[in-house]
Amino acid sequence: MTRREAEFTKFAISGMLALRLGYINELANLADLLGVDIEVVRQGMGTDERIGTHYLAPGCGFGGQHFTQYIEGLAELLSEKRRSSLLETVLIENQRQMELPFRKLWQHYQCDIRGKTVALWGLAFKPGVASIDNAPSLRIIDALLAQGARVRLHDPEALVEIRKHYGAHPQLTCCDDNYEAAEGADALLLVTEWPEYWSPDFGRLAQSMHARVIVDGRNVYDPGLVREYGFAYYGIGRV
Repeated sequence: MTRREAEFTKFAISGMLALRLGYINELANLADLLGVDIEVVRQGMGTDERIGTHYLAPGCGFGGQHFTQYIEGLAELLSEKRRSSLLETVLIENQRQMELPFRKLWQHYQCDIRGKTVALWGLAFKPGVASIDNAPSLRIIDALLAQGARVRLHDPEALVEIRKHYGAHPQLTCCDDNYEAAEGADALLLVTEWPEYWSPDFGRLAQSMHARVIVDGRNVYDPGLVREYGFAYYGIGRV
C-alpha cells in the first residue's frame, strides 16, 4: 500500500476500536436502566464469529494520548470531508463515560459526598503503563475534589505522574499499598484493571473500610460475591 493508504488504515483501525468500545458502553448504560446484566449479553454477542469479544468490554471510558489523537484526527476528517459526526459523538460520549463511576457513587450518597473518603485503585489509562494521558482517573479525581471529597490513590506504576499532575493537594493522598488506600474509605472505586486488583481480600476490605461500597469501573468483580461480604456493588451494566 502507499504511505497515504497506510496512514488511512491506522486511522480506520483506531476508529473501529473506538466504535466498538463506545457501542458496548452505550449498551451497558442501557442495561443499567433495563435491569439486564451486560456481561451475559456480552458473552452472547461474543459467540457470533462475526463479532467476537475483542474490544467489547464495558467500562469507564478509554484514554491514552496516541489512541485518542488518532480518533480525533479521523473524526476531524469525517466532519470536514463527509460532514459526519459519527466519531465526534463517540468522543463526546467517552468523556461522559469517564465520569460514570463518580456519578454512581454520588447517587449512592444522595448527591452529597463532601467530607467522604474515597479510594481509587488504578490511575493509568490502561494496565501495564505509567501514563495518565487522558485517563478516566483524572476526570473522576477532579469531580471528587470539586465535591469536597478526600481521595486516597493507588496504582502500581502511575503514582509519580499523579504527584506531578496534582502536586501537594491537601485532599489527595498517594498510597504505596492498595489496602492502605482503602483503609477508612467510604467507597472504593476500581478504575484501571491492573491484575493486582482482580482478586482482592474482600473480607479484609470489609473490616478496614468505613463503609462497604464498591464501584467497579471495569466489571472485574462478581457482583454476587462482593455482595456476600456486605458491600453495595455498582458495576457498568451489572445486576
